[in-house]
Amino acid sequence: MINIYNEVEYAEKIINDGFITRRKLYELSILAKYYFSKGKSKNEVFDLLVKFCEDNMENFNKVLYFDKLNNIVNTSKNTPIKN
Repeated sequence: MINIYNEVEYAEKIINDGFITRRKLYELSILAKYYFSKGKSKNEVFDLLVKFCEDNMENFNKVLYFDKLNNIVNTSKNTPIKN
């Protein structure tokens, strides 16, 4: 188990190394908060998450993950990232 309480560092590690744990949805929510903290719009964050999943998940299908990614983006929009 990886314990990183600074979500900014955790997001940067995910971006560089891909998924770290099996908790992919949690890690995607950290990435979404990170991108929102960088001033990205909802559409940009969604597209960045899709791109990340395409690069780091085997057999990723945007249609199957659309609702989950959309929920992550909507939830993370108003949640500040922990630093």
